[in-house]
Amino acid sequence: MGCSFGKDHLIIYMGLDISKNLIDDFQHIKQLPEAQKKDILKTIDIKNELKSKNEIYIINYIIIVYAKNSDKALSQLKREKVFSLDINSKNRVIIKIIDFLLKNNKKLEFTNEDINYFQSKKNLSLISENIYKVSQKIRKEIKNYGNSFIRDILFVVDMHFYRTMKGIESLNVPIETLSEVCSFLIYLFAQINKEHIISKNTFSKEKSFYEKKLDNLISLSFIIRNFQDIEKFIDNFNYQCIKEKNNLIVKSEDGLFEKSRRYGDFHSNMQRMALTLHTREKYGDAPLFDNFIDGISKKCEILFEFKEKPIERYVFKFPLFDDIKDFILKEEYFLDEVFELEEIQKEYMIPDMMNFKISTLLTLRDLMIIKRLFKMVGLLNSDYLFNILEKDKSKKQIIYNSWIKAFEHKNLKDTLTPFIGEDKAEDFISNFSWLLESNNKLDLQYSPLIHFDDYYFPLNIFILSNLFRNSLYNNQIRPHDVSQQDNISEAITNVLKQNFENVAKEINFNKNKLKGDFDVIAYIDNVIYIFECKNTITPTDLHELRTTYKDNFLHGFEQLSKCRNVLLSNGYIKCLNTNLKWNIADDFKIVTCLVLGTRMYNGYTNGEHHVRSFHELLNFLDTGKIEIINNGVTKEISLWKNDKITGNDIYDFIENMIVHKPILEAFSPQINKEFFGKYTVSFETFEFDEKEFYSNGNVFH
Repeated sequence: MGCSFGKDHLIIYMGLDISKNLIDDFQHIKQLPEAQKKDILKTIDIKNELKSKNEIYIINYIIIVYAKNSDKALSQLKREKVFSLDINSKNRVIIKIIDFLLKNNKKLEFTNEDINYFQSKKNLSLISENIYKVSQKIRKEIKNYGNSFIRDILFVVDMHFYRTMKGIESLNVPIETLSEVCSFLIYLFAQINKEHIISKNTFSKEKSFYEKKLDNLISLSFIIRNFQDIEKFIDNFNYQCIKEKNNLIVKSEDGLFEKSRRYGDFHSNMQRMALTLHTREKYGDAPLFDNFIDGISKKCEILFEFKEKPIERYVFKFPLFDDIKDFILKEEYFLDEVFELEEIQKEYMIPDMMNFKISTLLTLRDLMIIKRLFKMVGLLNSDYLFNILEKDKSKKQIIYNSWIKAFEHKNLKDTLTPFIGEDKAEDFISNFSWLLESNNKLDLQYSPLIHFDDYYFPLNIFILSNLFRNSLYNNQIRPHDVSQQDNISEAITNVLKQNFENVAKEINFNKNKLKGDFDVIAYIDNVIYIFECKNTITPTDLHELRTTYKDNFLHGFEQLSKCRNVLLSNGYIKCLNTNLKWNIADDFKIVTCLVLGTRMYNGYTNGEHHVRSFHELLNFLDTGKIEIINNGVTKEISLWKNDKITGNDIYDFIENMIVHKPILEAFSPQINKEFFGKYTVSFETFEFDEKEFYSNGNVFH
């Protein structure tokens, strides 16, 4: 029997009626040839069925996917967002589908992983109704707010960035998180009010600043963000959501995985602090940007003009005189710029760094010039206005009217052109703008130029954002791809060769149906070390962390498993000995290590493969020394047993985890609670306990 198509896309295929539940046909579908199963899947447009909430077709799609390949079914369905909970819906159809799947888990031959996932999504869906109410409240508030909404929200977040930069206040959440929430609100406003977008006229007509309304909207948006983050942990990292009465407990099945994630955050912050101190010591004579700003500030009265119409505000007059231009273009770098460049070089190891392209035309040098230019403008503007506000609180409305700068396209291009040229000015505007018509989600730290009729530019967000890293991520640029050189593999190979003979990199294999390559392979004291190297960009949110996890972590472990299997396969060691002129004995051991360019998941092991941070591993192989600080006292520790590194030292560092085991054991449980209506969500995580770590007087020995 072939196929027949009706007006309601009724499909009969090999005796299967797609318009009816196929649960009882699961075994029959499993037996069909692969090509036929693919053909059946093609008859269901899952995106449209999800949009129209067609329960039967969604269920049948799931059944066919599991019948086609049960091992990869859940990953495919997650990737297609089949079970995503919509914040603008009560998700009743998805909840019914999940209930059906759990009820028929034996017929569908679900694994424990499948069951745990669907049960977790069912439990999380219990707060869907509360999230739906919050979402509707946000939408209603935004719709009725008025045309000044974007100006208002930009003022709030940019002021927080300024105060944080000046050390005036400390929010109880990272400013990056506040930026993410405000980005969500701006995007939502634009979607709801496409016909009422701000322009030069509406921007200046609105005189009222609705502070309480904004505070409430931001608080509500944090609830949405927290819910979405919990769902990301469940969808992307296999965390579980367990129901205990009205408490939903979210946790990783593998506590070591969550510890290594938290250690990655902790370690990154510590290294950034250490790099800051090192930079200050090494480049203490570098000029300070604030000193230059102080010099210009003395001329501030000629840089600002007070205007009464159409509303009272201070207008900034851009000071394009010769000494300003010379300052912006000079080759010498300020201390904070030196720190930024040191961090980039350490993180990405880019040759000819200043000429490295972050877009079609812009180089890192161009980006530093642009950032210097707008940092000057931003600090002059913000310092001047903030000082007025501190002296006279009654002028709050005037300061609010003056804070966010608006540029016409020509004006913005003309401002940039004297410094980087017209073509590069256009390239910058294109790369750092968010356009309403693009329908792309907004992140203010990636796209700080908000383009409607004019460009609205929150300068303090721009100043504090990691523009280089964000440009790489946005433009999908990987420095090692551009240079066509795996810097991590190269560095590890070179440092190992300083002390050991049997070291090689980029060795391909194709044996016993196993095809791949060893990034770095070493044979030391009868142990074969395999290093799988991943040049990663430090993630800044869960979306980027998911990319690191799936593209680097999981894929890296898959590669290491393949490497291990080929080493253990019949006859391969003989081939390897012949090709590399080594003499690997029959009773060798294997140690596999995933080396990540970032510090995420540092110290993790699944019992077979290990994860190490590149910089930490390289330092260990090169010097063997680390510094620890206890009660303000810095102590240097050697991790090698002798003056020269041995195979036992490497084995202890990776396989026996002599450094990472005591560190990870010092992470104590912590529960972060969020409240959603009648339900409490308890997220089980870990925090580094310094007292616990130092309670062992013989650390790392």
